[in-house]
Amino acid sequence: MKTEKTNDVIGWYNKNSELYDKNFLNAGFRYHLCLAETVVEYVSNKRAVILDLGAGSGIIGKLLFDRGFLTIDALDASQKMLDIAIRKRVYRNTLLATIGTEKIKGLTEDSYDAVVAGGVFSVGTVQYSSIPMLMDYVKKGGYIIFNVAEKSMSEIQALSARKFQILSSQWEEAKLCRCVEERASFHINDEPAKIIVLQKM
Repeated sequence: MKTEKTNDVIGWYNKNSELYDKNFLNAGFRYHLCLAETVVEYVSNKRAVILDLGAGSGIIGKLLFDRGFLTIDALDASQKMLDIAIRKRVYRNTLLATIGTEKIKGLTEDSYDAVVAGGVFSVGTVQYSSIPMLMDYVKKGGYIIFNVAEKSMSEIQALSARKFQILSSQWEEAKLCRCVEERASFHINDEPAKIIVLQKM
């Protein structure tokens, strides 16, 4: 379900889509590289089917393609960003959709070996409560791999981190998924971030 906040975010990406890649790289972002290398570590089969969640202009998808993954789908809420992603010619399918807790039309359950989400889970955007729904589309033993920026642990960010720990324990108790790694990483330049790897049980 789209909210006013969601529409504002989508509007920004639609407006800035043509210059996004250039601005992204010039800004010094690093999380896309860290995520791609993490996927390579956990997903050894290059025939794996991967969903690039919040794919944007396809920066992470291109990195994965260049590392030998040839079956990648892209999902994003901005059509103009997806139009840029399509030009990279690395995606099997692209899907325009927002991410909440409801099923996503156009996706098939138990179909992905990994879901990678760069810059998706943050305060005010996609929430951790979406993860159980997203796990429905992951094969047993597959992964959801995502990053969380940690520039400054504000009270809201600290609450979000605690909420994740609580939810993660609940998911494992319910035999949905388990957190197999939280690794220190980088978001932009030397600003810290965390990469989280969840495995479907």
